[in-house]
Amino acid sequence: MILISCNSSHEKAIELIKKGNEFERNSAFTEAQKSYQKAIKADPENAVAWFFMGNVKRNQGMIRESLADYDKAIELDSTFADAYANRGDARFSLNDRDGSCKDYLKAEALGKENMHEKTKWCK
Repeated sequence: MILISCNSSHEKAIELIKKGNEFERNSAFTEAQKSYQKAIKADPENAVAWFFMGNVKRNQGMIRESLADYDKAIELDSTFADAYANRGDARFSLNDRDGSCKDYLKAEALGKENMHEKTKWCK
């Protein structure tokens, strides 16, 4: 009999996310994106994997494409302040002032620090 940990998919995803983060730190965006894709495949309910997928796409100038990944991260974890903040940045880049403001205010309400510069014009 083979025993498999209930969290094996989650643990695999975490390792792939860490690997993707390392690739991204070294500006190896294609490799990072592949690593995040594998993490999502291993654990589709992992909000952090979707968040980092959004980040790597946004860092490559794929702003519109990043929105769907941030949306998914937020769908999976509605308290993910960093996902709201980064989706706000993506929306701001697309001149969606209302959308970015909504996201910035939500991130701030969830406890994201240093949002004042982004929210001061929203209030």
